[in-house]
Amino acid sequence: MKNNLKIFSMLSRPIVLASGLVLSLSLPAVTVDVVGVLGNSGEAGETLVRFAAQPTSGMGVVYDEDSGTLWSSGGQFEIKRYTVDGRQVGTYPIDFKGRPSNSDKMTRIEDSLVLNRDNRLYRLPMDADDGAELEELPIRADLIAFGSTEDGWGIASEGSEIFRFRPDGTIESVITLNSSPRSVETGGDGEIYISQNLNYKNIEDPDAEVEMPGDKFQWLNGAWFGHSYHGTIRRFDADLEMAPGVVLGGNSGSFIGYVPGNYEINKGEGMAYLGGHIYAVSGWSGILHLLEWQPDALRFEIIRRIGSVRRCKALALDSAGNVWYHGGVWAWSDGSDAPLEHGIPHAGAPVSVKSGEEEKSFVADVLENDALVAFGPFRGGRGMGFSGSLDGPARRDTTDDPMEDYVSMAILKLNNRNVALLAKADGSARLLSVNTDGRPGEEMGGATFQTAKPIKRLDSVATGPKNSLWVAADGELLLLAYDGKGWRETRRWKGWGDDESRTFGQRFYLDVDENRIWISDTDRNRVGVFDISEGQLVPLAGVGTTDVAGDAFQELDAPEVIAVNGRRAVVYDSGNQRIVKLVLSE
Repeated sequence: MKNNLKIFSMLSRPIVLASGLVLSLSLPAVTVDVVGVLGNSGEAGETLVRFAAQPTSGMGVVYDEDSGTLWSSGGQFEIKRYTVDGRQVGTYPIDFKGRPSNSDKMTRIEDSLVLNRDNRLYRLPMDADDGAELEELPIRADLIAFGSTEDGWGIASEGSEIFRFRPDGTIESVITLNSSPRSVETGGDGEIYISQNLNYKNIEDPDAEVEMPGDKFQWLNGAWFGHSYHGTIRRFDADLEMAPGVVLGGNSGSFIGYVPGNYEINKGEGMAYLGGHIYAVSGWSGILHLLEWQPDALRFEIIRRIGSVRRCKALALDSAGNVWYHGGVWAWSDGSDAPLEHGIPHAGAPVSVKSGEEEKSFVADVLENDALVAFGPFRGGRGMGFSGSLDGPARRDTTDDPMEDYVSMAILKLNNRNVALLAKADGSARLLSVNTDGRPGEEMGGATFQTAKPIKRLDSVATGPKNSLWVAADGELLLLAYDGKGWRETRRWKGWGDDESRTFGQRFYLDVDENRIWISDTDRNRVGVFDISEGQLVPLAGVGTTDVAGDAFQELDAPEVIAVNGRRAVVYDSGNQRIVKLVLSE
């Protein structure tokens, strides 16, 4: 009971509603207040979660009841350690020699964390200091089990041989099969199960097939759990009978229409039991979710998201403060550890400028009626459109346009029609009509920009009064007026004053609402708000310290995309892998 009390005390975290700012660019009439963080369970400072640049599928999750911490993958060459309330407390580099695989797992054997990659095993003491490197063991194994025996042996396989091992390198053969297994796992009584030729078997009776609840099947707290797509988890009893079957998500194997699920879990990579009714599950990219078992309903409820926002190319914000981020929605009142709601499978993975990966485009906004309009790449050379209210799951529509090259979008009103202007980095653009529910309509041809000098790199575009366009390009801010046929430059700014601190960086993003432009100055680590009611750039307020990257609650590190609705805004703080909520206050 003492351990359970520790778990639940760590699950209860205070809600921080502080506000603060560093005014390096504003007049004192108004302020920009930081009112919260979304998407990073570490929130701020040393406990921020920062995933490695190169992602990898999850390897499962291990719970250390002695320290009350969770271990999981943080990227292709890192293991992360978290407190149960979501704070990052350790990063452990791994010099992997093999290629990552969906078969990679981690387990605890006595006082050691053990994991496999390719056909190698690695070990780390559970009490290792932050930054300690994992030790490669002199054992070759293609697969390991999540579980271990009561007397401290791990279970593994190499080729068709099943064996047990200890972290000191001791191995003992168990059985040689007629072919290599696809997975191996231990049950409640120490029995060994395998997946072989798409069938599940107990090695004590290899001719008899058994049913397992899904992939990455695992024995935890007196039950079997397994995973399928759409964030589905199934639960079986000790006799491998459904108990009751699906306990999270909704994938029955055959469905039409929307299946509720968490697509950051998607197809779970492994679980851990923390005590009481609390479990943890690892998703494809290493993000963890805490689950609470509901004994009356025989279902799991997701209660916490542990991880960061490693990638984000677009955000949308409606008038109620709902924030759309790729595959789901956060409410304005959500905290830094809140799980996404209304999950849907997202389009091709957009990434951060700082992530070190190839960038893929993604664009999003909302109409005046709060309907979502978003586009991104899908697969097979096709694109994906997202639409609908942020109060529920977005609708998805595939398009023949791959949607791979659009870096920003502005929503216009032309001839009483909603029109999306989709802009590419080279300054070219096209127009697409948009229905009132946010779904894509018909093609309307190209959009022409007449500028004083050619655009070499366009970063961001937004709509101003009278269908004017505000454009961030080549480190300058451009104002383009609409003449009924296209857009013509009327003015450009390098900043809002002669002082060097009042000039923009070479890369910045913007959004416009209520005659105010919000500029997310990536290179200079700040967000500024300006009045544009008279076609001028009048500074109002700002947050962040010019040219100083920071991870405190009021600081920014390379802020990127920003979405504004009224006096609210959300900005992707890419260097800190979080989304920051901002409010313009009188």
